[in-house]
Amino acid sequence: MAHASIPIRHGARAAKNASTWLRRSCFRTTTLLSRVDGENQAVNETIELYHVEGLNHSDNMAIVYLPKEKIAINADLYSPPAAGGNLANVSANAVALFRNLKRLKLDVAQHVPIHGNPGPNADFERIVGPVAARAPATGGGG
Repeated sequence: MAHASIPIRHGARAAKNASTWLRRSCFRTTTLLSRVDGENQAVNETIELYHVEGLNHSDNMAIVYLPKEKIAINADLYSPPAAGGNLANVSANAVALFRNLKRLKLDVAQHVPIHGNPGPNADFERIVGPVAARAPATGGGG
């Protein structure tokens, strides 16, 4: 897998072509700006962006991964239920997310959806894993 480093000073220019790059690469940036006590300070943090393969929702969706925190962030793929709960229906998008996380070998402890509340990976594995095991394989390797 190819990696592209995007220093923060080039982030806006690089973001213009993010959709094209994301389809074939992993974006990884390690220098971010943080505002502390009214001052901008450089923070050494790694953020990885991965293209979601085999998705029926859209062809340009991404998984945002924070390796230090072991957090996977997604939009419209999976929203965790209340702690220890279940979902009435596991979507094909959640199955695609599950398969991509396995394909990428990401060490996830927590899922943070853009629309919803965070939840532990143990619940994700318990809820989505069995459905993914039964679901037919999709094109694109997702």
